[in-house]
Amino acid sequence: CFKMHTGLHYIGDRETAETCLKNSVEMANTFSDFVLDPSEPSAPSRRGRHYLMSNSHSIEYVRAECENLRSLYESLLAEYPDARKVFGEPESFITYLSPEQYDYINDTILFSNDEGSSESISVCLGIETPECQIDIRQFKDYFEKIFLHHKEKLDLLYGNHVVKITFDPDYIGYNIESRRRCPSSNEWVFNTIKTKSIINCTWQHIDLIDSSLNYHQVERKPCSIRAKAIVEASLPSELIAMNTCIFFSGPHVSLTRIPGFHRHESENRVLVTYEPETNIGHFPSGTVPHRIDSEYLKNLLGYNPSLSHADRQRLLSAVGTKILEGAAKYVPALSSSIMLNIAIGFVKMFSDTGEGNSYLYDIDSPIHQRRENGVQERDLCYLSFSGIKMTYTFKTAGEVATSLINHLAVRQNIEDIAQPVIARLEEEFATASHSRSAVRYSLKCYLLSKFMSYVHQHRNSEYASFSAVINSWRDNLNVDSLVEEYSLGMTKHKRAFDLTISTRK
Repeated sequence: CFKMHTGLHYIGDRETAETCLKNSVEMANTFSDFVLDPSEPSAPSRRGRHYLMSNSHSIEYVRAECENLRSLYESLLAEYPDARKVFGEPESFITYLSPEQYDYINDTILFSNDEGSSESISVCLGIETPECQIDIRQFKDYFEKIFLHHKEKLDLLYGNHVVKITFDPDYIGYNIESRRRCPSSNEWVFNTIKTKSIINCTWQHIDLIDSSLNYHQVERKPCSIRAKAIVEASLPSELIAMNTCIFFSGPHVSLTRIPGFHRHESENRVLVTYEPETNIGHFPSGTVPHRIDSEYLKNLLGYNPSLSHADRQRLLSAVGTKILEGAAKYVPALSSSIMLNIAIGFVKMFSDTGEGNSYLYDIDSPIHQRRENGVQERDLCYLSFSGIKMTYTFKTAGEVATSLINHLAVRQNIEDIAQPVIARLEEEFATASHSRSAVRYSLKCYLLSKFMSYVHQHRNSEYASFSAVINSWRDNLNVDSLVEEYSLGMTKHKRAFDLTISTRK
């Protein structure tokens, strides 16, 4: 999204609004040199506008929440002083606009509600904040240099499609089964990568891949994937000075000024969404793409093999036309815009938003919140990471790295402890080779549960660090007692299993 959110877009939920602002300020403090138009604080790319609609929150509520964000921003500057270069002084962080300052917006807008009837609405409050944009080209160049600098440590396996992930039978670890097209024969070549740890960042496919290890089956709450179409359009000459605009809250419009991603591209372009048409469908997270229930959505996403490329493009073009027509209700000059491109993206919602589009119209629904950081610790050394938003991702990536370091430390200790236990078990019980991998995995789970129980007991203790907790846990373990406990547990499990089989017979 390449925008430094200031929280206004989610002002209906204070927790989300404050999280947005905190994450953006922290990121701006680090990347203050990467904003568009760094020497022009008043440029359209540096000042975002939010328009409160008359069928949304009250003016009094929004003004109070705006002042809360201003106060929060001022307090954050003490810890992140360089963010001032991006967002300016607290006094100008929130500016209330007069109607004359947004005369390009329609005075009355015909709005279709969730029941299908029409009503006239209007902008009742205009707000400008220093919500600015990252120079995406400069950002891309920066990270490419980082990758190049660390090329001896990074293996970038482009073009590899993950088929599934399995537990490594050699004890603690994972196998990533992948495939790629051979350039010479155009045939699939299969490959298996062994790894100690995984961070799954495959966005809308995260739960689908995780389901190969049954992680998705034990979700505490359902997740949804929303598919959204967004139009890239030319900007009419009368809107050249227009700021990025978001009409909130509810199924309205957003207009995001964008720079050229390539040097030859025009800067006078805009990304357009009109929520009733932009939200083209949704499906439960983890769904195999060709098994999506909606034929319409499958056609738009390109998962219907019987639909030709030309027919799919016609469907997409029709959606794009409806999006531009909807946006023109709010900003009439957009009626002369030319559609340059239409693309589909995905939003992962950590809630079930699959029952129709009524949640779009409910200003208190989960769709107008972003409380989660997108991290799920699935298993030892296996984390799933949904980026949520660019500004969230920057902060959370550091938390993911810290978590993984802790996981790897636990893994190493469990592996070290398990080796003598496994040796004793194989010596005393002559474990058959075909069941050794099962024993190893079972023992890993057993040791991990003991460790988690120990952490829970000592989380508020005198230990100053995570490594100190690990060392204390390890010092209190005894191989002889572990063998005895585990063997007893396995014997009980076997007896219960035999009894179940006997009963079924």
